[in-house]
Amino acid sequence: MKQILAILLSALLLAACVGAAAEATVWTADAQGNNGRVYVTVQIEDGAVKAVDVDTNYETGGLGDVAAQKVAEEIVAGQTLLVDAVAGATFSSKAVLAAVETAIAEAGLDPEAFKVPADASAYNQTRDPIETDVIVVGGGLAGLVAANRAAEDGARVVLVEKSGVLGGAARYAMGWISGAGFRIQQGLGVEDSPELFYSDIVGFAGSEEEINVDLAKYYAEASGPAIDWMQDNGVEFKDELNVGIYDPMSVYRVAWGLNNGFSLSSGMEKKLNENVEAGMVQVLTFHKATELILEDGAVVGVKAFDSRNNEQDIFGRSTILAAGGYGASRERLESIFDNIGCGYITTALGEGCDLAEQAGAGFHHLDYNPITGGVLPNDGFYSNIRMNVKYNGVIYVNLDGDRVFDEIGSNYKARSDAWIHAPANTLWGILAEPMLNPETPVLNAGNSWFTTADTDWAIWNSLVEEGELIVKADTLEELAEKIGAANLPDTVNAYNGYAAAGKDEQFGRADNLIAFEEGPFYAIKTIPYAGRSAGGPLTNGKLEVLTEAGEVIPGLYAAGETVGFAVISGEASVSGMYLGMAATYGIGAADSAASYAIG
Repeated sequence: MKQILAILLSALLLAACVGAAAEATVWTADAQGNNGRVYVTVQIEDGAVKAVDVDTNYETGGLGDVAAQKVAEEIVAGQTLLVDAVAGATFSSKAVLAAVETAIAEAGLDPEAFKVPADASAYNQTRDPIETDVIVVGGGLAGLVAANRAAEDGARVVLVEKSGVLGGAARYAMGWISGAGFRIQQGLGVEDSPELFYSDIVGFAGSEEEINVDLAKYYAEASGPAIDWMQDNGVEFKDELNVGIYDPMSVYRVAWGLNNGFSLSSGMEKKLNENVEAGMVQVLTFHKATELILEDGAVVGVKAFDSRNNEQDIFGRSTILAAGGYGASRERLESIFDNIGCGYITTALGEGCDLAEQAGAGFHHLDYNPITGGVLPNDGFYSNIRMNVKYNGVIYVNLDGDRVFDEIGSNYKARSDAWIHAPANTLWGILAEPMLNPETPVLNAGNSWFTTADTDWAIWNSLVEEGELIVKADTLEELAEKIGAANLPDTVNAYNGYAAAGKDEQFGRADNLIAFEEGPFYAIKTIPYAGRSAGGPLTNGKLEVLTEAGEVIPGLYAAGETVGFAVISGEASVSGMYLGMAATYGIGAADSAASYAIG
């Protein structure tokens, strides 16, 4: 922490007038925001916070940056750290609060003195219970779909969302959603069927033994009608289809939101507002569900706390867990990987799994998770510098200096497996100076949703100078010694032979075979980052949550990523299935939950 002493002009003028002056100190601090570090400069005078300036270069424009400034203003106005996070920008808000608290402590003041609410009656209260038919935990796409569908089925619904914004990851996603036999597909003359889709699903997974057959068949049959239902309820789609960017479909069956994923979430949110106005749905934002209320083994409600620690019990015969996955849960991911970064929406902490566990649910695939390789470990779990993983001429080697896959032609799973199975989940990207193109940066900064290219090469140059994450050497032998990869020279020599022959004898790489002939040479240290989660509670074809023994837990259902995508694709990554599971399983869970609750 660096202290900067500054004597304000106004204080000097006051001293000249009355012979005394109050010294003001300025402190800097930072904390993790949504896309990167948030830096604050805090002016403290006479034990009070006089000003807070915030640098939010990495935060979402028009949302995170505005929220950060609003929180800063409220801290100064109220002389309190008990400021509510701004809706839709929870992490940006909390980052400002955490950084200011650090600055206050470094200034020698007690941060607890700034945690006194202006209105004590607004905190730590027990609210009157709410009674309803169906409770939906989570306000992402699956939760929005489930709430709307349950209301359509005639059930009264309470939707509980821990943040201040609805839509979840779908708001920032590409908006791809898969199905078979939906109207857009038919209108474009694409011949498809649930049977063909199911055949593709089994092919992606490898065999029926790798999937939940009931859920996979349900998805193949119900995903097309789910897209039609969303369209009927206000979601706008482009009049085009694709086969996806992961493992491709056999036919064009991946639809695309008109304005990417935001069209899906905003369309469902508009429909939700209609159901709120009709008295069918109540929405509780800034309420975190912490506990399932159980009675004789059945789930009969949810206990939640708002941002001011007020307790709210909600009672309903059915509860749908639609709280997303655990792609941002450091605890869960670091139990699987030696080195892993977070590339997902930072609210995906696995609460759906946590709540299901309270009810005695069994689980699948919690020991596996898909990843994307290529993040530089600049900030541990929250590392936010990405490498262009298919950069011109690049090869990847493990810690011994051996290549491990076809860097250009491998499918998504093969690339993912390369980092998953690498010692310490670490691969070095190797480049030579002639491969670098000033117009094509090697690095990007940001997360999976908001990424900025290092167009001026400032990040690259800084990391090369530091010499830890990007190591530079004049010869391959010197580079091998610096990174401790003894086999690197032999590996590159063999690869140069493949390049000269035009054929990669080791991994079959056919494209972009460029020899490493002239230095200097670079090694870029990369680890994987998680973008979604594979595991979740066991469920049946009705989306009822099951125990390890396969018994139904009465009143408990799951939808969306909480279910875990591996139930229908094993360890494969399939375009359009993630949002597809939100829609399809959201509808299925709602139908089952509403039927159980109201008959």
